[in-house]
Amino acid sequence: MGQRIIGRVRALPIPTVAAVEGGAFGVSWSLAMACDMIFAADNARFGAPFLEFGLVPDGGAAWFLTRQLGRARAAEIVFSGGRWMRRRRCRSASSAAW
Repeated sequence: MGQRIIGRVRALPIPTVAAVEGGAFGVSWSLAMACDMIFAADNARFGAPFLEFGLVPDGGAAWFLTRQLGRARAAEIVFSGGRWMRRRRCRSASSAAW
């Protein structure tokens, strides 16, 4: 279900914007990364805790992270299950520095 929704967001012919307040973990982070622009509140947190729960990254998380950050950094994020805080008020989904 999540994969289908994320695919539809990516296929929209108009720019898409994600507004994140609070936590965006797992598939919700994937949904935010599927958008063209991400706006994050001061309390925004991002993470990919799939391995903590014995899951394979879903919702395109590995693909989005690899595309945006490169293979090594994406692997570090996915394998560590780390969590991050917002760094800037506005960040393009294609930005290379989380």
